[in-house]
Amino acid sequence: MSTDVVVVQRYYARLKRDPDYHKRVTTMRGSTYAVLEYVGEFPATVAAHGNAKHAGGEFVRSKPQVMSALRDTCHKTKKKPRAVYADAQNATDADDLNVRNLKQVQNVVFSCAQNDRKDRGMSCGSNLADDILHLCNRVALGDDFVKSVHIVSGHSPCCVLYNDNQISDIRRFCCQDKGKSGKTVMGVDRTFNLSALFATVTVFKNLAVVRGNTQEPPIFVGPVLLHGDGQYSTYMRFLRT
Repeated sequence: MSTDVVVVQRYYARLKRDPDYHKRVTTMRGSTYAVLEYVGEFPATVAAHGNAKHAGGEFVRSKPQVMSALRDTCHKTKKKPRAVYADAQNATDADDLNVRNLKQVQNVVFSCAQNDRKDRGMSCGSNLADDILHLCNRVALGDDFVKSVHIVSGHSPCCVLYNDNQISDIRRFCCQDKGKSGKTVMGVDRTFNLSALFATVTVFKNLAVVRGNTQEPPIFVGPVLLHGDGQYSTYMRFLRT
């Protein structure tokens, strides 16, 4: 009878770096149990996984409690990756209870920073359209630094960033007629390959402050323009804002 027939199913999986070592899984239809068999000799050296670009040794997966403690430390202390890695090395001598290397800490710090940005409703740089939309929302909310976002047909979007204190300092140190010793020059420089947009940064010397080691006024950052092209109209829009 059909009820007396037992259907047995088997699945095979071979180890990528050693085809002679494979796993066999035996199950019976209608049963919640399975039999796992490992055939062959497992390789003595554990190689890095296939996504590793710079494999310096064997790959050993970190324990979940180690990764959880590492994420909590990075989230609460906000320390630099090297400082977190040094503290973890000094905390325990057991290899199985420690982080793998500095790169692992850097990855966790980067992941925690992205999660913090998401929690604050900020864009994580998924694409340029999301970033421009985020800047437009900040302008609408009256942000004191993001002053304007220009979107014109036939041109890349551009964004003007500054605060009132920067404009006041530029008028004070660059525009007033005080003679040679009481006036400074405002510099303009475009930075290439910073991100999807260019960044044109203005700088000036703050004559009201003097560095203790050089006795020279420090250089302060003025208004910043984020733009996608270097056309004349783009810079004129920046200077007229």
